[in-house]
Amino acid sequence: MIEIQYLNNLSRSEIAFTKALFKLMEKKDYTSITIRELAITADYDRKTFYRHFSSKEDILKLYCSNILKEMATMEKNLGTLTFYTSIFSYFQFWQRHIDFLYLLEKHNLLHFLESNHEELIYEHVGRKVQPEIPVSLTQAQAFSRYSVLFTFGGLWSILIHWIQNKCQETPEELTEYVLEFFKQSVNFLR
Repeated sequence: MIEIQYLNNLSRSEIAFTKALFKLMEKKDYTSITIRELAITADYDRKTFYRHFSSKEDILKLYCSNILKEMATMEKNLGTLTFYTSIFSYFQFWQRHIDFLYLLEKHNLLHFLESNHEELIYEHVGRKVQPEIPVSLTQAQAFSRYSVLFTFGGLWSILIHWIQNKCQETPEELTEYVLEFFKQSVNFLR
């Protein structure tokens, strides 16, 4: 069972629906989970569900935005942010939430997180760590925007491969692989 974390700012009913969704996802296919089942499992009625959410996806979005607040706090507490600490903390963070990632993978829902990955991290982490950057990734200057997309696209691909290989490497090893890639790329360009 996924340990539900970082939902302090949510109502009891929102937390109950989040827990209910994850509980049901451990037992059955995501696409077959109904709002009625969610309400019964959460011990609330459908009206309460629709007061907070319009779909099951809204629960996943809410959970993701809340755990990414943890990532922002972690990044802020690192002190001086370096390329190494940023990459390492990224993999370390997802290692803490690996059960959630495995659950998304089991239901072919990693695409849900992927489609929002860069924007979510930029919004919930980048802006908290560096408040002076533009409000959204689309407002960033072209070079900055493409740099973020390139970096997080690569990190995302590594994360997916890592999940599919049952996290055989440590966050330290993954960070070293990324740093070695960049070091070799720089040498190649010379």
